[in-house]
Amino acid sequence: MPEVERVLDRDGVPSEVLADRLRDVGSRLAALRWQEAALRSLQECPAGERADRARLLGAVPAPPGTDALVRFWRRILPVGLPGRTVSLVLDSVVLPPPAEPSPARVRDFAELHALASGPFPGAACRSAQPLPEGTYRPDVLYEGLAEAYALAEAEARTGRAGGALDCFVSAYAAAQGVRDTPAFRRGLVPVLDRGDSVLIRRYWKLAAGLFAPGEPVLGLLHHRLSLALRREVEGHAV
Repeated sequence: MPEVERVLDRDGVPSEVLADRLRDVGSRLAALRWQEAALRSLQECPAGERADRARLLGAVPAPPGTDALVRFWRRILPVGLPGRTVSLVLDSVVLPPPAEPSPARVRDFAELHALASGPFPGAACRSAQPLPEGTYRPDVLYEGLAEAYALAEAEARTGRAGGALDCFVSAYAAAQGVRDTPAFRRGLVPVLDRGDSVLIRRYWKLAAGLFAPGEPVLGLLHHRLSLALRREVEGHAV
């Protein structure tokens, strides 16, 4: 640490230099932990799969970042969504790289990175929209869904009903400027089915392994609320 010694000789305790050095060391340690887990992932996979696994893992910088995931969601989110709402959504759906990478988590994050980085047609983006463009207010929908997901997470954690389903449906109704009625709920079921795109399902399937045990997975919460609505509608139809 020669540069630290030079500043110490001249100016005393160099807090800014030490902070910079700590950040640099932390970044290098994170890169080494990632590289170690990536090598173990290669070591553990069948020999015939190592070339493909190496290409998959090699496409992710070490330490990894979230730029590809942010770009992925920005392509999917509706155009013109207010910046505050965009930040709200991105904070919920963009996963940070695992702080303690294991071979399995490194592979999962690399596959998520590949999905987010790869080309996908405009039709895939449109199919990932929750409602047809021009038929709703995206800011109202996404902010309402954020509240519903928070309630659903609390219900899952406590085992007590907390109004998550009503909040979920109300978000869709308010975004379209209509009332939440039994007829609206019946019509919402096929709308949710159409919005359940392959692209988004794949994203959340890969992301699920990156969450800590008990940590809420937004995609799973959405799926549970959609199923709860279907059960309610089908129960009333009997």
